[in-house]
Amino acid sequence: MKFTSDYVTNSSSANFILARKGKLSEKQIKRLIKAIESEYFGEVVLRHDATEEEVQSFLDDTYLTNEQEQEIRAELKAGKDIYEGSVSFEEAEYSIGDMYEKIWDAVKGEENISFIKEDLDY
Repeated sequence: MKFTSDYVTNSSSANFILARKGKLSEKQIKRLIKAIESEYFGEVVLRHDATEEEVQSFLDDTYLTNEQEQEIRAELKAGKDIYEGSVSFEEAEYSIGDMYEKIWDAVKGEENISFIKEDLDY
């Protein structure tokens, strides 16, 4: 019989084990940034070259203060695209597990990282 003498999980946590040699490779860093960017920075809702009709339609359909609307217009004028996303805190425990899986998937595939125990079910 095995006994754990240090870290003990409870019903709302999961533990993992990985082995890593050295720093992340450039390829892993690029994949990691891409995964984080696509998941946590929202989706483009207005491109910097949007027409006035597209901008106004977005503003009409979105609850914003006058200051936020003006800021969006200023950022578009400065050549920036506008992104929108959401965060569900009610489902945070599942979101965190999904986040780990996406990050791990981004760094897998090279010899410098091995996942020994990666099951995040609790």
